[in-house]
Amino acid sequence: MTKVKPPKPYLKSSQKFDWHLEQSAESSESIAKKLAEFLESKGFKRRRALRQRKGCEDAEKPSTSEPPKSPPLHEFASVGLRSVLRGMEARELKAVVIDSSILKSSALATSLAFYANGCRSFCDVYAVPGVDTFLAKALQMKNVTAVGFKEPSEEVIAFLKANLSPVGLSQEGGERRLVALEMSTPIGKVGKNKKRNRSERSST
Repeated sequence: MTKVKPPKPYLKSSQKFDWHLEQSAESSESIAKKLAEFLESKGFKRRRALRQRKGCEDAEKPSTSEPPKSPPLHEFASVGLRSVLRGMEARELKAVVIDSSILKSSALATSLAFYANGCRSFCDVYAVPGVDTFLAKALQMKNVTAVGFKEPSEEVIAFLKANLSPVGLSQEGGERRLVALEMSTPIGKVGKNKKRNRSERSST
């Protein structure tokens, strides 16, 4: 018998948020380039370790590798979604850029929107498509789904504010009072069939 996967839960809320994705898509390349240049200048670009060749001949050769680079200046930025969320919780960040691809999950998008909206008094959160791919390649990292900037990064913070709009309540929803989230699980065909079978059994 084929196992049917249960439907995934999602967050249900009457509030609607606008991530301004159309606006950010127009300038995504220039924004990603600006962020990459800044992060690289602060030491966030990783150096890939050179593979050592096996053999006595290579072992006898003098080392020509460059001295290790100094660690990145973390007082300027946080890289990675977990680091960014910790920075927002500690109120260390003034601006955050996330890759719009992580908003494909409605539950995650709603959670991030609510959290970002609650942090607007000290931090603006922007969603930009293609940031992960561009920054990961530029900084030689596996992925960069989010990056946050601290107060000393005033140049980047001002650049983002001048070119993007942070996530906020949709104009359609108005400035209504925020309500609690409700976790829901879609019934789907599986749930409907179960209810139908129960009703048939009770009738017999």
